[in-house]
Amino acid sequence: MNKKVKLIHNSVNKVFFWGCLHVFHDPKWDVPIWKSRGYESALDHANGIREKINKTCLPNDTLVILGDGFLNSSPEQVENYLKSLNTNIIYQNGNHESSTSRIYRREVDKYLKVHGITNSELEIYPFKYNNITFLSEYVEYDLKINNVNLSVAAFHYPIKVFNGAHRMGCHIHSHNHAGLKSSLPDAQEGKILETSVDVFPDGPLSADKLLEIMDKKEHKRFDNHH
Repeated sequence: MNKKVKLIHNSVNKVFFWGCLHVFHDPKWDVPIWKSRGYESALDHANGIREKINKTCLPNDTLVILGDGFLNSSPEQVENYLKSLNTNIIYQNGNHESSTSRIYRREVDKYLKVHGITNSELEIYPFKYNNITFLSEYVEYDLKINNVNLSVAAFHYPIKVFNGAHRMGCHIHSHNHAGLKSSLPDAQEGKILETSVDVFPDGPLSADKLLEIMDKKEHKRFDNHH
């Protein structure tokens, strides 16, 4: 989709960003992801992530999840988990999306069938289902934070050159699990930020905090493209 998505963050409707939740992920590693995040099990981790979302995000708010929300799970588990979140969800796919994508595909196919369309290759964005709005993998947000406008290019993966970069826009992503130093909050070169759980373990990142972090980063053009 090439139309900017408008989001408003104020005292009544707040906007938050988070990514790489990895809910239900229980890999057979020496240090599974749930353990590296300080949890006792995959279930404890899933409950902890939900608690942090529901404590932070209210019913009128919007949480943008930048991919990799769930692994090692069925569509039914994912659907029930998303219903248990007491806020509006915008979901952008990452690279681990089998269950989430199956929910999307199932509901889009139902919609298309009602309208006499049987081509299951078609995608529809935005697509609303329960408290979830599915958007494409790459989305540009026109974010108004109180009285300040911020252009945000959001993608699961980090990119250096994005639309609006030369006009003081910013880019947010997840995917790297705090492994890319140039995308951390205290990195100065370029208005790029990773918003994953591993960078913000205490809970989703609010839009006003995003603005505060971006204001401290230096504007840098990595090429001469306009």
